[in-house]
Amino acid sequence: MADHVGNRKIIMKALREELVGPSPQGDELDCSDSIIFEDIAKFRMPWKQKVTGEEILQRDRPLKRYGIGVLYPMNTPDKTDETVLPADASIDAADPQEAATETLLTAKGVKDIEDIVKRAESGGGDTNPYDLDLSSANTYRPSSIGISFLAQFPADTFLVVDVPSFDITNNLGVNGRYTKKKVQVQGKDREWWLRSPVTMKATFSGDTICATDGKVASGSFEGENLDGLDLRPPQWSVRASFPPELSPPAWRSFGRPEPWRQSPGRR
Repeated sequence: MADHVGNRKIIMKALREELVGPSPQGDELDCSDSIIFEDIAKFRMPWKQKVTGEEILQRDRPLKRYGIGVLYPMNTPDKTDETVLPADASIDAADPQEAATETLLTAKGVKDIEDIVKRAESGGGDTNPYDLDLSSANTYRPSSIGISFLAQFPADTFLVVDVPSFDITNNLGVNGRYTKKKVQVQGKDREWWLRSPVTMKATFSGDTICATDGKVASGSFEGENLDGLDLRPPQWSVRASFPPELSPPAWRSFGRPEPWRQSPGRR
């Protein structure tokens, strides 16, 4: 009898590795020191990091390799990812890291994209005063992610937001970041990207959440491998505009009362 559940899991795993990552493949390689290849064939083999088994991206940068599940620094313009080669660079068509990227857009496609950008910049011509202004929604790349849910908070309870680095149930890495690593191949410098896990946990008081309306509930925060990221949970009104000092990524919890039921413990 066919194992349809097992086959479904195989398909889901393959889709996740292709779209979100990570997808560690190949033999283990010590990346703690300089990496030098004299044999181009060995360089092109798939590798993963020694001991940790974490992924190594050998051809594309992380932002090009994966199309979803990526957060950018705030106010990052949504521009086409273009690779510019030096004028004197030699192009080896057999090497994807050196080969020039050919555009697959037709003239009509380019014009359609330009028209969409113009409409976004002009606001699209919609003058309905009751609609939110979303004209700049696609001007910048995504820098935040949020989840809305209804919860009951008895006295002395807490909301814990846990962002693990590994999903034990499905046996895969779920949250991480990449750092650049220089690799030398037959005297030429190349770039690899090494993945490392990231963990975060924020705790919010249920009493504080229920006592506020439209305010950010302060809470404790801890994490690993977060150098260069500001993820402290600030306290600010949801209706106010964030000041410049809060522009880096941050944990925020917004509490709103349940609109159809007068219950002080539900948010």
